[in-house]
Amino acid sequence: MATHESVFTREFNNMMNQRRAQNTGFSIMDIPCPDMKLIKADDFVAGGKMAFVKDIEEPFFSDLNNSNVEIVKGRNFQKRVSYYDEEGKIKFREDRNGDIMKIEVPVKTGFVAVYSSINIHLPNKVEKNGEKRIYKPTDGYKFVDYVDTEKGRKYMYLLPIDKVFPMELCALVISLNKHRAYYKGCKVALTNGHYVHIYSIPYKYRENAGYYLIGAKPSPNFDREMKELLDYWIKHSILFDLNMTALENQYKGNINLGIVDIPGTCMPSEYVKYTTSLKKSDIEELENGMG
Repeated sequence: MATHESVFTREFNNMMNQRRAQNTGFSIMDIPCPDMKLIKADDFVAGGKMAFVKDIEEPFFSDLNNSNVEIVKGRNFQKRVSYYDEEGKIKFREDRNGDIMKIEVPVKTGFVAVYSSINIHLPNKVEKNGEKRIYKPTDGYKFVDYVDTEKGRKYMYLLPIDKVFPMELCALVISLNKHRAYYKGCKVALTNGHYVHIYSIPYKYRENAGYYLIGAKPSPNFDREMKELLDYWIKHSILFDLNMTALENQYKGNINLGIVDIPGTCMPSEYVKYTTSLKKSDIEELENGMG
């Protein structure tokens, strides 16, 4: 005798098959997602790697402690020549052709260039013994220049490599297929008849694994983001109301036809945000293509 769960499951599967046949051109890249303030590809100004800064004692540069930065490939950079006008505003010097003048700034051995969203407000002059004097940071420390991006202004600084700790990131991704290594996942039924997987995975830079990257952060716990994503999809009729797809009793291992939790293959306790600071070998890797 057919149970309510078996009938509902059969009818739901038939509906999904019919809708999937009508939406053969579906792509996960077309699924809208809310902005959850995660790290995205366009947050990387120079295609670098994220790192954590700590233990800086240098005045002003210590403002970068306990913040995330992007490690920048290169040992020589161009700096626009600037000056302060009569109103104290920064201006850029121009040559006789009207082009902005630039000077080359080399990176001292033992230092690395980084991009940060933090403006440390490095002063031109500081008061010492009652006198205004030109401020010069400790040799090696430098503010190079800034660049304006869609996500705001980013400032380039030169910092000691032993104060910069490369970070391991985790990512929230959408995939049509099963993923091999992940901390947590679920499979959901979309209203267009397709099933997609949502995973929290170890993030690999520039990896093209056939998934859609929603965003990354230095933690494997995306519970809040997953709930926000599911709520957003339900609100916009991309996902079924999960209350309507729930079964009264478990049937063939399922308790909800709209979503199935998938046990992780990686343990969240195995995640380590960072271990050691940058080394000379890391700098060489940067110069050879970021790895």
